[in-house]
Amino acid sequence: MTSRLASLAALLVLAGAPLALAGAADDKLGEAYTRAAPAQKLVLLSIAQSDKVLESKDVRPAVEEAVRAAIASGETPEARLRLHGQLRADADAAMKAANEERKKAGGKPASLLDADNDTQLALAIDYVSAVAGDKPTLDELACLKLVRECTAWSAHTKLVTALVTEALDRDATYAAADLEARLTTLRTLTIDKQMMTDQERTYMESALMTEHVSASLAAGHSIADIRARIKAWSDRKLLCFFTRSFIDGLVERLGELRAAKQ
Repeated sequence: MTSRLASLAALLVLAGAPLALAGAADDKLGEAYTRAAPAQKLVLLSIAQSDKVLESKDVRPAVEEAVRAAIASGETPEARLRLHGQLRADADAAMKAANEERKKAGGKPASLLDADNDTQLALAIDYVSAVAGDKPTLDELACLKLVRECTAWSAHTKLVTALVTEALDRDATYAAADLEARLTTLRTLTIDKQMMTDQERTYMESALMTEHVSASLAAGHSIADIRARIKAWSDRKLLCFFTRSFIDGLVERLGELRAAKQ
């Protein structure tokens, strides 16, 4: 992550007064909406969009206004991120309750609306920059646990993947480690430190395993030997489900192609 990104985050995440964006939402949803807390506003907006009371072009600005109102009291990047996480948790609980009532009345459930990914990403970058610096180490990236807890996966997954990958590239211990040790590190970062999910973990594991399979074949190892190693690592939980599924399929196809040539 660069200082330029951190500066961008500081510009995007405004801690001042909420933006006056709602417009049509105030007009069409009335006093019940204007007086509602930010989390409840997100629920009302979600229902209004689902029921086609409001169009998306009117809903999105109103969602952003509610989010800005919720984080406005945060005086630090961490405080704003935590406030956003609390907003999402409160809105989720309220949305579930509203959907139960809609179900009883024979209506369809509404999907909860989130802040724009750009807003959530800005909150995350602002926080990481403040607590981990410009070139964070793996230890410093323990802060990603809070990022994951307080923002949507769609907003933070690329950031998490990029930051962890860059930190691994800078880590001398990881660079000198063998494949098993590297897989162990990725498992630790995911399971123990909760810095990423299996979805991010599999990007890194799949690259390592693809390289391993290629090198093993070049070294004359059999498909059976490769399968045995994969199973052993998987049994020890050194490969996540997604990686195991990918690499099993790859090795199976390689075996079929080799058998066809015989």
